[in-house]
Amino acid sequence: MGFHPRVLSRLFGNAVEGRMDAVQAAEKLGRFVVVGHLPDQVSADPAVVTHSKVVPNIRALHGVGVHLDMVCWSLGVQAGDIKVGRESSNDLVLPDVRVSHRHACLHVGDQVVLEDLASSSGTWVNGQQLASGEKRVLQENDTFSLGGFELRILPSVQLMEMLLNARPPVADPRQLQGTPGPTKQPHTMGQVSP
Repeated sequence: MGFHPRVLSRLFGNAVEGRMDAVQAAEKLGRFVVVGHLPDQVSADPAVVTHSKVVPNIRALHGVGVHLDMVCWSLGVQAGDIKVGRESSNDLVLPDVRVSHRHACLHVGDQVVLEDLASSSGTWVNGQQLASGEKRVLQENDTFSLGGFELRILPSVQLMEMLLNARPPVADPRQLQGTPGPTKQPHTMGQVSP
């Protein structure tokens, strides 16, 4: 099957050229995307340099950990399992010897669940290692690491808003002033089954 990575600068360029807003651009990606660095895909891409000069506020984009030389994988518009690993038969291929042949699986439905498939180097979510076979519900903006790759899960609309507007999302305006905000449960992508 295979999920082909798309360079973020190309997504930005296509959205601008097509005069799309964030919602229109996100419809083509599906509900969720995985974002990360894949150097072989962008090393010679002239769009990265060209578009970095016209993004409305490139520093704000970098401030939330998103760079135009990153790639994203669309998790599609339908539910299903996405196998992740080094082997070319995986849906999402990460070409690095530190990534197992069949490293992990993303179960995509109303929520996105990451499962470690007994990988040799481990699967990490927000700095915590998953046990072999363990599943973890991913929340918006969670990072997960496989081998040498650090990836982030984002709603596609949020990604396109960041690219087109280059303003970081702020959950509570008091965070900008250093005032502690109210404590609340983190928002998960979709509903967690009881």
